Order: sequence, then C-alpha cells, then structure tokens
Amino acid sequence: MADSGGASVISSGTKITGQLSVKDSFYIDGEIEGDIDSENIITVGKNGVVIGKIKAKSVIVGGEIKGKVECDSCEILSGGKIKGEVYSSSLVIEAGGILEGSSYVKNNGYAKEQSQTLISE
Repeated sequence: MADSGGASVISSGTKITGQLSVKDSFYIDGEIEGDIDSENIITVGKNGVVIGKIKAKSVIVGGEIKGKVECDSCEILSGGKIKGEVYSSSLVIEAGGILEGSSYVKNNGYAKEQSQTLISE
C-alpha cells in the first residue's frame, strides 16, 4: 500500500506482476500485469501497459489497458487504447483514442451498456 503523500510512479522499462493498492495518484509508464485498486487518479502514460482490472476514482489513458476499468471518470487520450470494458459515470475519448470493447454508464450503482466499439479520429 503506497501512502507517501505524493504520486507513485512506475517508470518505463519496469514490469510488475501482482495486485497493487495505492492511496495517492499513480503514474504508470512501465508494464503492470495484475489488478490495481486506487482511491485517486491512475494515469497510464504513453509507454504504459496495464493487463488486468483497474478500479479508481479517475483513469487517464495515454498508453494501453487490456482489461476492465471501473471509475467515476475515464479519459482516453490521443494514442491511448482500452481493450475491454469501461464502467464509468463519464467517458471522454480524444481524437486518436480507441476503446475496443464495451462502455457502461454508472448511475447510482446501475450500469447500462452504451456502445460496442468506439474509435475517435
């Protein structure tokens, strides 16, 4: 459990396998294979790859996520990609961002499917 009062960073070239639980912001530019649970913001940098489930307050994707994302707000940046399911109250896909999978809107614990495949160009 990371609790240093600042952002935790996984640098490019670093690979971690296992479950992670972080309290503060988390920036990933390396590779993580496993589930991540955060009370704050998770940012996947342009070199970052996450294979597993992410549960966080907010998720920003510049790299790639393969798996399930559960959050209040999700933003896929240009060049970012999610391959899997997104459960969020707010989803933004910038031009050049890709969602390959399904999106569900969270509303008071109820999730409704929004789409199958989204590619923003």
